[in-house]
Amino acid sequence: MAVIDNFRGILTVFSEYFSEGSSSKELLEELEPIFSNHIKGYPGLVSYNLHISIETDSVFNYFQWKDDDSYQKFCEDETIRKMFLEISGFNDKSFKTKVVLAS
Repeated sequence: MAVIDNFRGILTVFSEYFSEGSSSKELLEELEPIFSNHIKGYPGLVSYNLHISIETDSVFNYFQWKDDDSYQKFCEDETIRKMFLEISGFNDKSFKTKVVLAS
């Protein structure tokens, strides 16, 4: 479950996933088992939330991590990287953020 506050120091990462030649729904079908079977429960992961774009053929993810070190270990995990790269034409952009104001 997502935690949105400015006092726990949780790292929030916004990621956009896209795959050349695939719709957002097709991409989601390829991403869902990776997240459900391999990323869920990853050490240091607080939550993830996948969203289908209604404007583009992208899937967006709202990740929350205990800290930057946990996220860096995830990014460097060759097994996870290989799963993403097996999606034809896969590409992503990610942005690390911290909550500064929440209500």
